[in-house]
Amino acid sequence: MKKLIFILLLIYNLSVCSSEAQNRYTYTENGQTGTFTAQELKEFLFSGLRQNIKQLNAQLPVKIDDYTYMYSAVLNGSTINYNYTVYIDSSLLSEADIEAFCEESKAIQKENMKFLFSQNADKMPVPEWIRLYKELGIKYYYNYIDANRRAWARIVVDFEDF
Repeated sequence: MKKLIFILLLIYNLSVCSSEAQNRYTYTENGQTGTFTAQELKEFLFSGLRQNIKQLNAQLPVKIDDYTYMYSAVLNGSTINYNYTVYIDSSLLSEADIEAFCEESKAIQKENMKFLFSQNADKMPVPEWIRLYKELGIKYYYNYIDANRRAWARIVVDFEDF
């Protein structure tokens, strides 16, 4: 009986060690390479996100196109909110129009995320960035209000669906 319990504990410990090894990330910066867990990278990553959002907000509002202005970016927990005003009357849009806008915008934003990660591929490969964002629960919300200050669209980029 003791031997069986020992074997079960050994199997459990090996599986825990194996799963922890899979959750580590190899990160390189300035020629220095280290291996970290998501929790060990979390503060470093969120500090960079806060700094980028602060710099972005200092430049806002910014015109995106003839109708759209970005007016704020906010980090709330692990969710990044980008807030836009679109100078249209959203009540004139059909549900199909809004759905098409959201689907197209989400696809564009997902490609933008992959591009951003590719710009940092020297630090960590793109699939690892996606895995890290997924493990940390990072999400991007793109929130749209119209000329009448009515919310009409929210696009969510969640790394669960990459």
